[in-house]
Amino acid sequence: MRYRYIEQPACDDAPDAVIEALWETSIISPGTYVVLPDGRMDLVARCDVAVAGEERVVSVAIIGASSRPNRLPVEKDQWFIGARYSPGFGACLGVAPSRVADAALRGDDVLVALGDDLSPLMQARGLPQIRAAFRALALRRAAMAAALPEPARIAIERLHHSAGTVAISELASLTGTPARTLRRHVRQAIGLPPKTFAGILRFHKAMRIMSAESAPMLADVAAACGYSDQAHLTRECQRFGGFTPGQRTPVTLVTMPLGSLAD
Repeated sequence: MRYRYIEQPACDDAPDAVIEALWETSIISPGTYVVLPDGRMDLVARCDVAVAGEERVVSVAIIGASSRPNRLPVEKDQWFIGARYSPGFGACLGVAPSRVADAALRGDDVLVALGDDLSPLMQARGLPQIRAAFRALALRRAAMAAALPEPARIAIERLHHSAGTVAISELASLTGTPARTLRRHVRQAIGLPPKTFAGILRFHKAMRIMSAESAPMLADVAAACGYSDQAHLTRECQRFGGFTPGQRTPVTLVTMPLGSLAD
């Protein structure tokens, strides 16, 4: 399949960077589109763009944080627009992150979650109107975001800074919170256990290193990303990507802060 993916790395109008990115994906030829887990929640609209100037939104979904790759069958002339919410802020979409972990809200459930905020987007016609209505919806929901509990905020920040290598015991000591309580805070905030979230971040760091033009040997990648050995790297690639390091599927690597690899 062929597709085109673009994103705006940050949405400056969103309060406290609640929205990490606005993105668009255009399907050029049909096939299977692989979405890697990233520990975030997304608001996504699927559009029919077969007739220029008459584009319309077909469906809207709230996608929860995933712990595994998703393979989506797509058709030519489909166009997706989305807002990726920073970890911990997805609840502003009207659903608890734990409810949609490894799942999604669709159809009437989205209407219940978003209410009348959804109407302008569904009534929009043409790409300029759809983009404007979608951005307005994403920002309106971002303005409803509640502040994270301080232990969860610090833990999520440090997990990103270390690209998933900091231990929960160290985070518990840093925040002055029992490890069990901290695990609960993080899971409530993003929908995934902190160990799974850390594994996803470590996997994304490894993918960035392996995708570089002058990628090092896999054993060196494993060491740089905190894996115990190359076999550990291979297992995590199979878990989060569905492929081995030597036979990677073409995928989109979304923007996220990962220590010195922040992009």
